Amino acid sequence: MDTTNQLASYIRRKTTSNTVSYLNADLLQDLNVRYKRACSAITGKVQGFFWTYATFDTVTTQNEYSIEKFTFPDATTRDILSIDSVSIKFKADQNFYKLKKSDYNNLDSDLANYSDWAGEPFYFVRDTSIFIAPNALENVTAGGKIS
Repeated sequence: MDTTNQLASYIRRKTTSNTVSYLNADLLQDLNVRYKRACSAITGKVQGFFWTYATFDTVTTQNEYSIEKFTFPDATTRDILSIDSVSIKFKADQNFYKLKKSDYNNLDSDLANYSDWAGEPFYFVRDTSIFIAPNALENVTAGGKIS
């Protein structure tokens, strides 16, 4: 029996419910909400508790990267709960460069101060994507890193 089924059985026992009075779909949704709240509370107190970093491939013609396409060191894919920093290799033979985080509300100002490498490289997160300026100078496998 897997952990999800064990937890569902435990909840139904404690709430004296069954699969009719508490549908599996509702139970799973409630579990996911509580799970994400618990994870957020833990990472709010202990940053990096669940993982250290994830990587993504950078492309010269791209500055938007979906959060869902990151690879973790153990080659698994998981939900990203928080992003503390973003680093990028502009060329394959360079070290990672930590980007400045731009608040979406200050994006106009950051973009105004940035023009073709004239300003400090930065990133911002919007919806399920990370936007990076400037683009990488070369296509680099695992050239982006979040932590």
